[in-house]
Amino acid sequence: MNTTIFLDLEDTVIEPITTSWSRLVAKNVIQVKNWINDLNPSEINIFSFAIHDDREVMNFSRSGARAFVEDFLSIRINRIIAVEQMIDAFVVGKRLTPGTVDFTDFVYMVGKQHAFPTFIRQTATESDHQFVLLDDTVFNETIELVPAIIKIKNVGDLCQQT
Repeated sequence: MNTTIFLDLEDTVIEPITTSWSRLVAKNVIQVKNWINDLNPSEINIFSFAIHDDREVMNFSRSGARAFVEDFLSIRINRIIAVEQMIDAFVVGKRLTPGTVDFTDFVYMVGKQHAFPTFIRQTATESDHQFVLLDDTVFNETIELVPAIIKIKNVGDLCQQT
């Protein structure tokens, strides 16, 4: 079974952003690297509320933040999912009227625990695949969608295992 990992940024692989993408501090490096190596993913993506739209995706890459994360985790980031994309998938998945869910409502009322499975259900085309989110604000959960699996893992559990 192939695995695609989605990583949160703040408080998962970097300290919270205080001023800009150019002043990042790595976090949980050893634990996250070991976890990634154990899963041996076919793809690694970013799924973070810190990146709101396509403009911020570009800023994340141009500022060197993407290269910084790739270097300290020894990975290659395939895709960066902006909050706008998460909201679009959520609106379609929940059959809501486009334009009715704003950023603040989405982040605080929906959260990653519900946004991630809905995003995967709306965008994934692979079968016999597992999609795994690593985040600091979620509880561990496995959702089986035969033949795919969605897993949500709290980074705190990785840090307690060392």
